[in-house]
Amino acid sequence: MEFLEKVRIIYPDILTIMVTDHADIKLAIKAINEAGVYKFLLKPWDDIDFKSTIKKTLESLQVIKERDELIRKVKTHEVTLKDLEKRYPGITKVERDEDGYILP
Repeated sequence: MEFLEKVRIIYPDILTIMVTDHADIKLAIKAINEAGVYKFLLKPWDDIDFKSTIKKTLESLQVIKERDELIRKVKTHEVTLKDLEKRYPGITKVERDEDGYILP
């Protein structure tokens, strides 16, 4: 467990898979809460389950990276919009009618 906690500190964006030979719910809860374990595999594992776990973990990592990139883009756009609003007050405001259509 100590190793996983250190890994989490050094590599905060990593997704860890814990492999254990016994199913202990207390250990699982501790590993999730304290070491940020993403998935568990019980030994001996089934090769299909193993491959599926690795694939799902990699897919989740990709989704996290895409989310982080979108957040970065949103923050960049927010800065641009604030700058435009300072230079041209009211430029980001849009008037709409009761149906939601933009008024001229």
